[in-house]
Amino acid sequence: LMKKKIVFLMPNFDVIGAQKMCLNVIENLDNKDYLPTLIVLDEFGLLKKDSLKFNNHLVLKSNSKGGLISKIQTILSSFKLANFINNLKPDVVVSIAPGTNIILLVSAFFYNFKRPRIIIEEHQHLSTSFEMDKSSHSFYMSIFYKYFLKIYNKANCLKVVSQSSKEDFIKNWGIKKDKVKAKPK
Repeated sequence: LMKKKIVFLMPNFDVIGAQKMCLNVIENLDNKDYLPTLIVLDEFGLLKKDSLKFNNHLVLKSNSKGGLISKIQTILSSFKLANFINNLKPDVVVSIAPGTNIILLVSAFFYNFKRPRIIIEEHQHLSTSFEMDKSSHSFYMSIFYKYFLKIYNKANCLKVVSQSSKEDFIKNWGIKKDKVKAKPK
């Protein structure tokens, strides 16, 4: 019986919230049935490869400088990720944050094998977060969120933190109802 290959994609290695949950899932997978790989997007090129305790991992460096250039570098990181995914040929890929979700979904256009099941997660109520942080969102970022976020429909599943968040993604961000799953209470 072959093990299921699962790739987990994290935006960094800050052991907070979503990252901590991701590492807990990896640690609790049954090693008889699953072969997990962790890919960490190191936005600022600061992560040392030996700083992770989990052995089966890759570090994808983007050396971001922030701003609009950062968004372009994020898209270009999709090519690097596609190369990793093409080599690993996983059955499932799980991404846990907005930036990594976008990179993952863009990278899926460049897979040269049967596409894995793609599960993305959002650990926030996006409209509330966007409204609270509106001062730092430029006109270009508003356009980015309004139109580019629709790429989330390319995932097999978008897991969100609440029923309210689920309704927000469907109503305000154009995500198909059958794609969004709220975590049970």
